[in-house]
Amino acid sequence: MEDLTELKQIWASMPDRSVPDFRSISLEVKKYRTRNIIKKTTVLLFVIILGFLMGRVVIVYESQLISTRIGEGLMIIAIGIMLSYTIRSLRRLAAVTDLSNEGFLKLLKDEQLSLFRFEKRTQVIGYIAASFGLLLYLYEGVKEKTEHLVIGYTLTLAWITIIWFIVKPRVMKKKMDHLHERIENLERISQQLKH
Repeated sequence: MEDLTELKQIWASMPDRSVPDFRSISLEVKKYRTRNIIKKTTVLLFVIILGFLMGRVVIVYESQLISTRIGEGLMIIAIGIMLSYTIRSLRRLAAVTDLSNEGFLKLLKDEQLSLFRFEKRTQVIGYIAASFGLLLYLYEGVKEKTEHLVIGYTLTLAWITIIWFIVKPRVMKKKMDHLHERIENLERISQQLKH
């Protein structure tokens, strides 16, 4: 973070004060990195707890149907996918040492690309595994009564649909828009510094 001295000198010599001052940019870089590390660490802890709980269910619950075990396996796969993605993201953030203007811009672009890949591939695979796992897991508990089966699967499918078609697109759009706005601002500032 201290590699910003050249940027600070350029910033100080800028006649146009419509661009933000160096300290605010430097503070934004530090806040962004710290905030993302905290968010990703929180997600990592949540996923680890979820993994332990699912592991306990697999060990303690004596299922009678193979569909239940397949469902548990699919949910564990989804947890594993989320765990590996979160660890990779944390490693990428921790490895960043060059947080100059160009370094921060590169970090944001890498983050945007990673988020795009996550949305289009990783999240899809994980969500499909978790959804099918949940549907298979529930079968043993609701198979005895038709009303329970209908109500259980209707509510579960409604939940899956709401998450997939309403919540997920809104959250991803918000994240992508926020990253895009930050990238545009930094590119604009970089262009002003070059002239």
